[in-house]
Amino acid sequence: MKKTQSPRSLDDIETRKAISSTAVKAFIGIMDTWDASTDERCAIMGGLSEETYQKWTEGKVGTLTQDQLERIGHILGIHKNLCLLFSEEAGRMRWFKSPNHDGVFQGKSPYQLIASGKKINLSNIRAYIKTIMWVQKY
Repeated sequence: MKKTQSPRSLDDIETRKAISSTAVKAFIGIMDTWDASTDERCAIMGGLSEETYQKWTEGKVGTLTQDQLERIGHILGIHKNLCLLFSEEAGRMRWFKSPNHDGVFQGKSPYQLIASGKKINLSNIRAYIKTIMWVQKY
């Protein structure tokens, strides 16, 4: 029987080093799609300095922290699920940037909550969108 390899953990520095550059490229691409300002991008990354973000845009990426990679993972999940939920970008962005009065949003848009920089908001919005997808499926 073939032994399956366990997934690499983000607490392993070699794993983080191996995926950091690709993760940053994906993050920048999604932020461009979302039309995020540099300040918002830095906040979403947990208070990243503008100097470090500028280096990222120049392709100078060091090894990201576990927190940074988890944040990017949430961003990727949110973006992917929004693309699956809304076939057209205009509808996707309208929902994403419009005020929402469902419990987790409290009158703010999903994007506003994400741009606040709180990691819990990334997790909550990702879970909310996933739930919408599940409900629509059944």
